[in-house]
Amino acid sequence: MIDPLLFITAFTIGLLGSTHCIGMCGGIAASIGMSTQSAHRPAWAILLAYNLGRISSYMVAGSLLGLVGAVIATSTLGILLQLVAGLLLIAMGLYIGQWWFGITRLEKAGGHLWRHLQPYASRLLPVKHLHQALSLGLLWGWLPCGLVYSTLIWSSSSGSWQISAVTDGFFWARYTSCHVHDRTVSQTSSSCDAKTNNTPNCRNHDHIIWLIHPST
Repeated sequence: MIDPLLFITAFTIGLLGSTHCIGMCGGIAASIGMSTQSAHRPAWAILLAYNLGRISSYMVAGSLLGLVGAVIATSTLGILLQLVAGLLLIAMGLYIGQWWFGITRLEKAGGHLWRHLQPYASRLLPVKHLHQALSLGLLWGWLPCGLVYSTLIWSSSSGSWQISAVTDGFFWARYTSCHVHDRTVSQTSSSCDAKTNNTPNCRNHDHIIWLIHPST
């Protein structure tokens, strides 16, 4: 039986973890936003392809772990997985509240894989074509992230690889707005650099930057 609360929880985790997303992936999002100015496709199409690639990578990872979770669901290991999932849910709350950062230790597990994928991702920049954006999203989805790994393990305890995949899709759905926001900020920054920085849009841009990085 599908529990909508599972999807709502995943979406909420993504919503509350948005500031983490900006800090973790803001650079690549801003880079894509800058490159769309000279791309051969509309900016919205480039961003759509990129985010489609990322959400696909998360759902693939979610389905694979969900398959493992489904196999062991009725065993002692399945009960242990549910226990770990509950603890991770608490850990994610502590991480989002910036009270405890223990889940970042999970990032070391994916660091070895990312070292092999990162060179291929770098070759796709700057993004000028849809296939580049899609490929970059597929690769960048494997960037080591404790919050993502925790969500993957938590969702795998659902006992269904389909539900696990959809849950991780909901988790990532909220993050897409972060990348649209970063693209808007990067493009506004470029236009402000070429002006006197005294227009209302530029002043608003300065306020946005200050909210993200108060020290600037």
